[in-house]
Amino acid sequence: MNRIDQLQTLWNENPTDAFLIYALALEFVKIKKNTEAKYYFEKLVTEHTTYLATYLQYGNLLAHEGNFEKAEVIYRMGMQIAASQKQTKTYNEIEQALFLMD
Repeated sequence: MNRIDQLQTLWNENPTDAFLIYALALEFVKIKKNTEAKYYFEKLVTEHTTYLATYLQYGNLLAHEGNFEKAEVIYRMGMQIAASQKQTKTYNEIEQALFLMD
């Protein structure tokens, strides 16, 4: 059983676990299955809005694909959440990614 299969089995057992959803998204990014990765990132953005790690990684994927408009929206959402959580380091990382995209 590969890593994705293992994560999907765990996720099927606990479908509300944001970490498992995030881990699945990252595994799909690694193997360049962006459609699948975006499915899991979107699930996080809509169902686990405060899972902060999502926003930098999802924005990076979108920017890499050339979808700069949506990447900016995702980055800005992440910055807003990071500010509300007083996560200065993460805020700065997302802000830097947004700046480098321009």
